[in-house]
Amino acid sequence: MTDIRITVVLFVSQVSTLIARPLAYGSSLAADRFEAVTVSSDSAATQRLRKDWAALGIDVPLVIIWSEGGEFLRPAIKYVRSLRPAADHSVLVLIPELVARHWYETILHNHAGALLMAALWEIPWVIVVSIPVRLDAKPNSQDSE
Repeated sequence: MTDIRITVVLFVSQVSTLIARPLAYGSSLAADRFEAVTVSSDSAATQRLRKDWAALGIDVPLVIIWSEGGEFLRPAIKYVRSLRPAADHSVLVLIPELVARHWYETILHNHAGALLMAALWEIPWVIVVSIPVRLDAKPNSQDSE
């Protein structure tokens, strides 16, 4: 069997309790490399993210992709392609997706994750995993409504 390298990429926009589960999931995988990636056009928000990331001691490298004009999709796809997925190198992209309690609340949230997922499906050797993140989830909650 051929050795296949695996790079895991977790797209993040901020540091909050909502990314704890996706970070834990990414860290649990037997990957050769795991990194968090953010696409930003706001230098103040980027500095806050770096500061919060360091303050919490998150042991995952944070890659900042600068995007003129606030575009997310094209720079994110370009970055994944830059990792050079191939037959001997799979890139596993983790996309946290906000799950609202009610269907009508989904209108309020950005759907960039779904667009990124659809675009990445077209790239060979890229695996895309959606990680549902409940906005109203409470620690130790057993609510399954």
